[in-house]
Amino acid sequence: MGARVWLVFAVLTVVVAASQPGLAAVCDRPLRIGWNHWPPYQTAGGGAPGGIDAEVVASLADATGCRVEWVRAPWRRQLELLADGELDAVMTANHTPERARYGVFSEPYLHYRAILWTAQPLARRRFTSLRTYLEAGHRVGIVRGYTYGPETDTVLEAPSFRDQVVINNTLESNVLMLANGRLHGLLGNRLTVSRVAAQTGVAEAIHPTDLIVQDEPVHILWSRQAVADSVIQAWNRAIRRQREDGVFRSIRARHRPRSPGRQRARP
Repeated sequence: MGARVWLVFAVLTVVVAASQPGLAAVCDRPLRIGWNHWPPYQTAGGGAPGGIDAEVVASLADATGCRVEWVRAPWRRQLELLADGELDAVMTANHTPERARYGVFSEPYLHYRAILWTAQPLARRRFTSLRTYLEAGHRVGIVRGYTYGPETDTVLEAPSFRDQVVINNTLESNVLMLANGRLHGLLGNRLTVSRVAAQTGVAEAIHPTDLIVQDEPVHILWSRQAVADSVIQAWNRAIRRQREDGVFRSIRARHRPRSPGRQRARP
């Protein structure tokens, strides 16, 4: 993702009709929700974004009778805009004390897991933790502004590993550096990293491991400054209903890659 994205962000408005009578009053204006290309959760295409998060928002907006304006910006910039009240919400947000100072976390809607990826297949259980992997001298790439959970963040921020933790602005940069031998590993979600690796032509050059570095729920993060509590609570009620009905699981399942065998079986 080029640096120009930091200077210009596109705004797209999606009008969603209320699916139930009386719900249109929940939002008195369109909700400004941040996004960036982060497949399969948020994907660029013609017009509005696609992907898991876009479908979750569409379903919840339909349930609450709200309209949505999509605002494209890098993740770190999204958080800055949210804190300033210039964005109403961002998606797939992990809970941190810092974010809680300027934002309100919704009910969780999905579970998120990140693992260690390496340039060479890693023997099973060779390393029992990210700490032991770093202690062995390996360089690991992470994305600026991302959190990987409190335990992993503590390891990454340790002074003894400062020279081994490489921070880039995009996941694409980390994937390419790993494929080109400039990193030993990177941290990322299996679905997201595999999509980015395929799109950048290096899918055969990087490998997932069974070392889990993050396993926690994700939320919509609302701006404390910009969004009324009545809107947040209405969306929370919709999240609870749709989570119980399996709506979000179905959305995510549609975005899982098909197995090679299943693809070959198609006519």
